[in-house]
Amino acid sequence: MGKTSDGAVYARFYATLAASLLLNPRIALWSIGQSAGQVALVLRDLVGGPAALPVVTARLPFEGTWRVHRGGSTPGTSHSWYLIGQRFAYDFVRDTADGREPEAGPLTTYPAFGMPILAAAAGTVIAIRDGCRDHPRPGLGWIDWRAADPRGNFVLIRHDDGWISLSAHLRRGSVPVRPGQRVREGEPIGACGNSGHSTEPHLHFQAQDRAFFAVARSLPIRFEGAVLPPDTEEPAAGEGSDDPFLHTGQRVAAADARIPAADDGPVAAPAGAPELLVGLVSLASVLLGLAAVIRLLAALVGAFVT
Repeated sequence: MGKTSDGAVYARFYATLAASLLLNPRIALWSIGQSAGQVALVLRDLVGGPAALPVVTARLPFEGTWRVHRGGSTPGTSHSWYLIGQRFAYDFVRDTADGREPEAGPLTTYPAFGMPILAAAAGTVIAIRDGCRDHPRPGLGWIDWRAADPRGNFVLIRHDDGWISLSAHLRRGSVPVRPGQRVREGEPIGACGNSGHSTEPHLHFQAQDRAFFAVARSLPIRFEGAVLPPDTEEPAAGEGSDDPFLHTGQRVAAADARIPAADDGPVAAPAGAPELLVGLVSLASVLLGLAAVIRLLAALVGAFVT
């Protein structure tokens, strides 16, 4: 996640992403699993027809005013439209007190860093990670290529009506819950951080239908009680807007009163040639890159041995 206006940010991001894929076996295996899982999901859709995904109802997983950096239910607003596992995910950030995006600097200069992250609904914790460092150079595009997991520190919760939430990139040492523990809606489950493949402190939040990342589909989310702050001119999702979901660019805050979300029917989530191509290219790229690294290492070992 980086500032889209700065090409250098993307250059640094992709450079460290490549280093992560080629030099970090855990990330390479994770990426192979994700790519293979995407191919399997697309093939299943092509054979059995597109999946009809239920719309999840949840509260915002934080207090205060945040901004949707990326996320929505259309190709133009989606976090990652062609990645089935992240299609309806959200990246939430906090701006400075005067409404500006924070500039590159120490972690503590980012208003999101250390803010409490809350359970979006009641449920049972099924998995956590807590121990990945918070990358100390935010805002420049660098990610922690040595991280054990792209999600960094995270909490997975299976909610009472069956769906699973992922709260990712949490601050190291901030996760107070453990697998098997029951959590209430709104209960703190960690703090916003900069762990894993994160270029600035933010919360990656998504709903998914399965716990295992490789074959999980992201699910569309209606945030109950989500409103826009009064100083914004854009209508809230569902209020004078054709898009009933939160989307990229909106500033949101939790409403004081509980506002029930609409009873939406399932959302069609077609997957076809573009998604299949993404999965195949990703899988081939990682495998070819790893093969090149192995050949290079073998050549170096051979040179020293002989």
